[in-house]
Amino acid sequence: MSDATRPLILGATLAVAAIAPLHRSVHAAQAGVAPVSDARPSPTATFPFVYDDGRVFVPVRLGHDTTQQWFILDTGAPETTVDVGTAGRFGLATADGGMVSGAGAHEMRSGRAGPIAVSVGGVPIAAPFIEVDPIDSLLFPYSGIHAPGVIGAQFFKEHVVELDFDARVVRVYDPAMYGYHGPGAVLPLTFTGTAPLVTGSLTLPSGTRKLMHLIADLGAKANLLVTEPFIRANGLRDAFPRHVRTVLGSGVGGETRYDFVRVPSLTFGAPPQAAVHDFVAGLSAEGTLRSDYYDGLLGAEFLSHYLLIFDYSRKQLVLAPRPVTPPPAEADMSGIYLKRVGGDPGQVIIHHVVPDSPADRAGLHAGDVVDRVNGAASAGTSLWPWRSALRSGDGDTVTVTIERDGDHRTTRFALHKLV
Repeated sequence: MSDATRPLILGATLAVAAIAPLHRSVHAAQAGVAPVSDARPSPTATFPFVYDDGRVFVPVRLGHDTTQQWFILDTGAPETTVDVGTAGRFGLATADGGMVSGAGAHEMRSGRAGPIAVSVGGVPIAAPFIEVDPIDSLLFPYSGIHAPGVIGAQFFKEHVVELDFDARVVRVYDPAMYGYHGPGAVLPLTFTGTAPLVTGSLTLPSGTRKLMHLIADLGAKANLLVTEPFIRANGLRDAFPRHVRTVLGSGVGGETRYDFVRVPSLTFGAPPQAAVHDFVAGLSAEGTLRSDYYDGLLGAEFLSHYLLIFDYSRKQLVLAPRPVTPPPAEADMSGIYLKRVGGDPGQVIIHHVVPDSPADRAGLHAGDVVDRVNGAASAGTSLWPWRSALRSGDGDTVTVTIERDGDHRTTRFALHKLV
């Protein structure tokens, strides 16, 4: 396969994991890691992160600029990527990188630029080249959060990376000095190119179990997203009594849609070392997630339930317990998908309505402009506060104020689990 049609994964966001022939092994530069003592070393760096709308954002500086920008941290992305606008502001000369495909059903043209100094939370990383893609225009309408770039595999290749979702900090360790000793589940990683894969066992409603090879993908904003080839090979579309098709976001190739289903369990290790029960997963639909070298994306909504440690040097993913484990993330319970249109800040519209959902029965339509949810105006541009309210709890009552044809109206309805 030529580099002109490089395949990308774009999880639910901009995860861009390339297949094995296109990238050297993630371990090639880390052979012969020195043994470590039982004493846990001090981190070489600690810095904050923001977790918003199912994505992790970290502070980044480019070149000699002292301005801090918030990039998406994404284990599914093979390269450091900057938005075309970011590249323009830094005067990066961009060459044609060929056509790329991803989570959406179509392809787009990508660019490449020469190296520029990159530091993540003050930690420099080696970036032999930079991907240049229209990240912000792809993602902003679906999240309301600007995305000037993505930090991918290089950061994880060079360091042991720990994400503490309670303290909201990243801790970075020297691989030569690190070794995990604790109560967490230590899962072996295998790699296809730069993509870190774990093996899990999915239990279907019938009780049948299916072995899955899953990319541990911080860029995927869900518990689990399953590829279309795996769905077809295992008859998953008919294995669940109910599914609800709706939008999840956008990526390379356009909008992504999934059939959301309720899964009895997903376990890791034998005997099980980690598990999630009675949770919502997405089955790829309408051309989403078409690759066949992995079976699904284990996304941030699952991974954020743990103190998370990526140790590529030892081919390990550690899922350590949090002081209080939150319940599995639920899906939207209203039946509406919101989208920001018209730039920044623009307007928020109802982009999609699930038939026979609470919002549909309440008379809300695609194209309605949303002014308030539960009496609150949009805080900033992020759609997450409103989305969170629309998935808050089975039986909770919400109010949505919309504008349609110049008229304002407020609708009140009760949420319920759609799957």
